[in-house]
Amino acid sequence: MINFNKRTLLYFILIVVAALLLYILQAQLKGNSAGGFTGDNRNIKSPTEKSNFIENPVAPAEKTLKTIDKPTLKNITKETAIKADEPKFIDGIDEGEKADIINWMESRGYFRSETIALYNSYSEATLEALAAQGDIGALQIIHQLRMLEGRREQGMDALDEAAMRGSVRAFVSISSYLISDMASQVDGPARDELGYKALAYMKVANMRGDKMIDDLFIEQYRSAANFNVTPEGQKIIDEYAKNIYRSLENDRINEGLGEFDNAIDPSVEKLYELAGKK
Repeated sequence: MINFNKRTLLYFILIVVAALLLYILQAQLKGNSAGGFTGDNRNIKSPTEKSNFIENPVAPAEKTLKTIDKPTLKNITKETAIKADEPKFIDGIDEGEKADIINWMESRGYFRSETIALYNSYSEATLEALAAQGDIGALQIIHQLRMLEGRREQGMDALDEAAMRGSVRAFVSISSYLISDMASQVDGPARDELGYKALAYMKVANMRGDKMIDDLFIEQYRSAANFNVTPEGQKIIDEYAKNIYRSLENDRINEGLGEFDNAIDPSVEKLYELAGKK
């Protein structure tokens, strides 16, 4: 029989424990090389798919990565195509007047969430058919869809059609795009041209009956866009606005739609008066 003293016995135990730990570690490494990791990286996709995920390398282990919907007809048509323009009322407007204001706004392309939900319930084919018939709500949704698809020319065509068909909201949207385009330009004639046109479209929205877009609003809009306008520049804006209005109205007449109806509902006039707009 071999006699172990205490020191020899301790060395023996340490060697056995080390061998056991080495065996366990080798077994784990084999499992990972055969089946891959099954921890926090289980939702990481291929390079082309990775763009569909919110990257958060320091996210806690218990959180999973969330998918972001791509802008395709399948997943944006019904829910995110167009934002609502909820009416904002002032004290002194009764329920009947509120209904009149809502009807007038929607006839000009300013749609509430309830109306948008109705459009969102339509199939793409129905939206296309309504747009072909001149429905401004359908045209505005089609516009958003085409823009999200990267088809800007078709998207802007739909917006122009909506403006010609009677949407005042379309003029505001066109102006916003032009301001965005202007922001990407360096100072110079090209930037000035975009700025003049952007302000001209806002002016046409006012001409079409949206008195909330008055001179003060346009001035604040211009200032926020960091675009200076000289007296000569203002003349250019006014001329652009007249030409835009005249061109679209001529298109309406050629389509058999007649001149623009710029009449303002009495309830809307009251709202403007209470808001200090003329």
